[in-house]
Amino acid sequence: MSEEEKERLDELEKEIRSEIQNLKKDINKTLQSSKSTMEDLLKTKEGSKIPLITAEKNSFLDFFGNAPTIKKLDINLEKSNLIKSIAPFLKEVNLQAIFLYVSILKMLNVDISESFIQQAFKTMEKQTHQKIFTSPYDEKPDTINIFYGLATVLELIQYGNVDFIDLPKITNYIQKEVKYFDAIELHKNYYLLNCFNMLIRLNQNITINRQTILEEISKLDLSALPEPDPIRDLYEAVSCIILINPNDISENIKSKYYNILMNFLNNHEISDLTITELAQASLIIDLLGLKEDAEDLIEKLLKKIKDKTIFFNTKEIEEDFSWESDKLALLVELRMLFYSLLVNLQYDLL
Repeated sequence: MSEEEKERLDELEKEIRSEIQNLKKDINKTLQSSKSTMEDLLKTKEGSKIPLITAEKNSFLDFFGNAPTIKKLDINLEKSNLIKSIAPFLKEVNLQAIFLYVSILKMLNVDISESFIQQAFKTMEKQTHQKIFTSPYDEKPDTINIFYGLATVLELIQYGNVDFIDLPKITNYIQKEVKYFDAIELHKNYYLLNCFNMLIRLNQNITINRQTILEEISKLDLSALPEPDPIRDLYEAVSCIILINPNDISENIKSKYYNILMNFLNNHEISDLTITELAQASLIIDLLGLKEDAEDLIEKLLKKIKDKTIFFNTKEIEEDFSWESDKLALLVELRMLFYSLLVNLQYDLL
């Protein structure tokens, strides 16, 4: 088995585990939930026009829904293969895959075809109920899919009609989720606070107790999380803090999370990290504003990202695990490329 095959298998295994966990959570949520949430949402006025995001950007997290163009691409990528990759699966892929694909094309300054947009909107509309993005397993609103769906709509809104969603309903749902914020649900909270951030940038009437949530996240013991994924968990925790408090990160917080990252890296070979983990480790350093303090480490991480693979390569990849033949493998390839491009945006060392 080649190194590229192993890389993708590692990422694929993580994706399968994540899907199983999401399914378990959705089943529990369905069993425990009441009808009140949807009834409240239906009281909200429908049909509001969605504005374009124009707010100031504080971090790359503000790129979600408004991806910038990379000035100099410095990773190994078969661009023509990327462009045609999603077409065979477009009627059946999930919202995450569409978001990743659209964001990547925007970052690469690739024109998005009208036929793709029309089919993408049809696929996205199938994953809504009462004009809110839902779980793939039932018709209940789902925070993670709201993030992917809303961010994609914001990327494509200038190209077509998006009346299959209702922004006030989405805002109302996210406001309710924020009200019952639980720090231990870190993975969900990453998407919840990114949704909140997008809605704030869209000038929606939504509020949050920033100080309380900041304290809860800062006190969270990442090692005690269910189904721990150290780099991802650290990336999401730091991202949540930045989303809550983008302009004033204390030295204590910087030191705490940087030390957690360094402890992990000191106990693991960089060569054993997946591309997504390498990219997220680099982005953690960027979010903490510690680029100058970690130049040697950053150089190692970025070099490994660049040298580890050729994205959307057709050579030396077994057909069973290829983005060409499997939609889950395509999702993994898109996610690895997406995070690598975010790193490319944030660093000049690539």
